[in-house]
Amino acid sequence: FIEWDDVNVPSSGEYEVSFRYAFYGQTRYMDIFINGGKLELTPESPTPPMAPVVDINPIGEELSHGTKGELSACQGDCNVDADCNAGLFCYQRADWDDIPGCSGNGTQWTDYCLPKQEGVLWLLSDNPVPDLRPNGLGLCEGDCDNDDECAGDLKCYHRDEFEPVPGCAGTGAESRDYCAVQSAGELWHVAENNSTMTVVERIGRKLRACESECDHDSDCEDGLICYQANGVDAYFPGCESGGTPLNNHDYCVNPSDSKKLLFMPTGGR
Repeated sequence: FIEWDDVNVPSSGEYEVSFRYAFYGQTRYMDIFINGGKLELTPESPTPPMAPVVDINPIGEELSHGTKGELSACQGDCNVDADCNAGLFCYQRADWDDIPGCSGNGTQWTDYCLPKQEGVLWLLSDNPVPDLRPNGLGLCEGDCDNDDECAGDLKCYHRDEFEPVPGCAGTGAESRDYCAVQSAGELWHVAENNSTMTVVERIGRKLRACESECDHDSDCEDGLICYQANGVDAYFPGCESGGTPLNNHDYCVNPSDSKKLLFMPTGGR
């Protein structure tokens, strides 16, 4: 039980009050009383993810097999773009992943020819080589391992499963990572936790605001803290521009960016 007899403010008006407390690994409870009256709190939910900037155009064909070198849209099995008819590209399929614009299930691990649609997730290769993209992977292309594999100012967005990639449409390949535009105030997954390596050892720098995944405040840039989240029902201060919070992932935030009464459970420093 903690009580403050007086909270001094310079003048009357509306003020933001932030609390930070630690009760790691357990359900967190807190009641607040102001002037003897209990404050009723409404749980906040995360900002919904931004809608994809493009729609996937249906090609109108069902997945099928054809002759290499003469493969039409939605036909496989291709290995390289040259296996497809002019204007089509070889889409590398992982397992039973959806093929953008085609219908039917096709064959597991079979690659199909498609017209490439701008802004649609496109698996170029599991292990990109310089010959495929000498200047780096383009917008919504994968699979990247780090920002250096993306062209220009694009950043590598890391996924656990089929999480939406900011600004891109489609499901892409499960757990594959894609190059995208990182906007300010947008939740962005950089790397998974690793018990044997620090964040700096993993990615070469500390995490910026709205980036995950951190373990401690020391994983974040100066002035930021590691917000320990349960599930996806967390409010991340200053990260209202979009993005999808990953389940039980912790993000670096600036508590001074909060726009509401803020409870900040933390697992320590």
